[in-house]
Amino acid sequence: MSHNPNQKICLIGLGQVYESIAADLHAYASPDTHWLFRPIGHVGLLESCADSVLSSIPQGVSLFVAVDGIALNYARMEIFVPAQERGLPMVNLIHKGACCSPDIQLGCNVWVGPGAVIDYQAEIGDNVMINPMARIDPQARIGNHGWIGRGASVGSCASLGSNCIIGDDVHIKAYTSIGKQCAIAQPGPWSQNITDGTFAEKSIWAPSRVIGEGYTFNTSCHAEESA
Repeated sequence: MSHNPNQKICLIGLGQVYESIAADLHAYASPDTHWLFRPIGHVGLLESCADSVLSSIPQGVSLFVAVDGIALNYARMEIFVPAQERGLPMVNLIHKGACCSPDIQLGCNVWVGPGAVIDYQAEIGDNVMINPMARIDPQARIGNHGWIGRGASVGSCASLGSNCIIGDDVHIKAYTSIGKQCAIAQPGPWSQNITDGTFAEKSIWAPSRVIGEGYTFNTSCHAEESA
């Protein structure tokens, strides 16, 4: 939760995260924070409207980009990456009902929902959405552009590459390694190390690799986790 006096924040996006933040602003910033809103009508408009939306934001205003949902996780980058390329300031929004150890490392544009817990020495990359009641255990590492679902957990010293999606109530066990651009939507414990581009869903009997192109996104300007 931010306590900077007279702070100005512009909330950009669409979806449940956007709506939940907009409905509970005082849980994320001090009462004297001035908020601006740039709702996006449809996910298909993100790329085409990014320039006009970002150009409309007054100088001295920090941004937060909220485009959510498992299927839309990559789409958030359509606004986040151009904003980063312009050098625009971005904030993290941590709900007052979340619990974060003081020694964690957070990138920018990180959302931590109510009831979420981030334990000591955890590292969270840029543009990561951590949903309500999720838990990040000590020394866990989450790469850029991640999505951690409601009630999910990432165990101690586990690592997730960039662009990973962890669904609701998925529990990544301690020391597990998940590659880049992976999705696990199978609720329950998960202890299998998986390589880049793997997905697992409850209707599929074994983890599978993504073949061909899916959502096309710009991987410049920290879009991939640095080595």
